[in-house]
Amino acid sequence: TLVVTRHNVLEGPHPETVIPLSNDM
Repeated sequence: TLVVTRHNVLEGPHPETVIPLSNDM
Protein backbone atom coordinates (compact mmCIF):
# COMPACT_ATOMS: atom_id res chain seq x y z
CA THR A 1 0.00 0.00 0.00
CA LEU A 2 2.87 2.35 0.78
CA VAL A 3 4.13 1.98 -2.80
CA VAL A 4 0.70 2.86 -4.19
CA THR A 5 0.52 5.88 -1.92
CA ARG A 6 3.89 7.16 -3.10
CA HIS A 7 2.82 6.69 -6.72
CA ASN A 8 -0.32 8.71 -5.99
CA VAL A 9 1.85 11.47 -4.51
CA LEU A 10 3.60 11.85 -7.87
CA GLU A 11 0.26 12.16 -9.66
CA GLY A 12 -1.15 14.37 -6.90
CA PRO A 13 -4.79 13.21 -7.19
CA HIS A 14 -5.41 13.44 -3.44
CA PRO A 15 -2.50 15.21 -1.72
CA GLU A 16 -4.55 15.68 1.46
CA THR A 17 -5.11 11.91 1.68
CA VAL A 18 -1.40 11.25 1.18
CA ILE A 19 -0.34 13.60 4.01
CA PRO A 20 -2.00 11.55 6.81
CA LEU A 21 -0.67 8.29 5.35
CA SER A 22 2.87 9.69 5.38
CA ASN A 23 2.44 10.77 9.00
CA ASP A 24 1.44 7.19 9.86
CA MET A 25 4.88 6.06 8.76
